[in-house]
Amino acid sequence: STFDTKAGKTSFVEYYKQKYNIRIRDPHQPMLLSRAKKRDLRAGGSELMALVPELCQMTGLTDQMRSDFRMMRAMADHTRLNPDRRIERLETFNKRLQTSPESMEVFKTWQMELDRRLVEVPGRLLPQEMIFFSTTANGVQAGEQADWTAHFRNNPMFATVRLNRWYLIVPNRATREANDFLGCMIQAARGMRFEISNCEIVTIPDDNPGTYVRTLDNILNKDPQLIMCVVTNNKADRYTAIKKKCCVDRAIPT
Repeated sequence: STFDTKAGKTSFVEYYKQKYNIRIRDPHQPMLLSRAKKRDLRAGGSELMALVPELCQMTGLTDQMRSDFRMMRAMADHTRLNPDRRIERLETFNKRLQTSPESMEVFKTWQMELDRRLVEVPGRLLPQEMIFFSTTANGVQAGEQADWTAHFRNNPMFATVRLNRWYLIVPNRATREANDFLGCMIQAARGMRFEISNCEIVTIPDDNPGTYVRTLDNILNKDPQLIMCVVTNNKADRYTAIKKKCCVDRAIPT
């Protein structure tokens, strides 16, 4: 493929070799076309931009990555920095700029000087909020990290409704995991003074959307307070079918 430059027509292979000293290994690979955004068009850019696949790199996160709790938590350690670590990173970056000959040359060209210290502004430290879980329990402080999860598990809730009529829909292959989850949930609810009766477990042979819908039709006629559906993955069509049946057709919490 070729395109026009001020010096005339040139190929992508020649352009990247001369401009960036990059050798494209496959001269016959199909090009990727990216349609420019409106703001790029207003700035005078081309409507279509040709990209060499060999030089492209995927960015962002896949659905599989987002569903990996451990990976997302490890990533949060690097992206959600506390104030002390953020200041440390900024000071390290500042030091690199102050000691790098290339960056100092840029500062000199623009007649700029970068302060070696971060700007300090006055602030006010707010007191910790008190959280009241019920009218009879004493309030607890939210904590310096605003993490009151442990208190939430060990204090009665402000108001509760006894859960008597509820159903669990689970595929046959996930029955064991569902029973383990039920045990943990009922135990956690006991500490919050949330009374949960034993549910009626409905097993289904497969996890097809139609199977869930037919099972829900049978349960909805029994006036349930809650329906819990166990799914084997995060397929959108199954989730949409369940929510349509229980939110659009009938207003039942699921």
